[in-house]
Amino acid sequence: MEAMDCATRLTSQTAAAVKTAGIVAVGRYLGFMTEGWSKAITQNELSAIHTAGLSVVLIWESDPTLVGYFNSAKGIADAKQAIVEAEYLRTPKGTALYFTVDYDAQSGYC
Repeated sequence: MEAMDCATRLTSQTAAAVKTAGIVAVGRYLGFMTEGWSKAITQNELSAIHTAGLSVVLIWESDPTLVGYFNSAKGIADAKQAIVEAEYLRTPKGTALYFTVDYDAQSGYC
């Protein structure tokens, strides 16, 4: 299976081009409704992706770049916010939501 993720919104035209290139699934970031992030998927984009015949992987990534970010309270807060975003997109209950870790742990820093 060929898949990709991107931080750029897909339009009907770009989603169709991605499909034509052999991609079957795209990973897109949550955070439009609650954070207004430009990297985040919108309802219109989700519709364009599905119309093109692509599957979607939903990703939550706020700022997991420092070791101090990783604690249970932040994990719970991120999960709650991701659920609000998934509900905004009208995703079916039980849809998997993925969380990124963008932190390169080095020996002595963990």
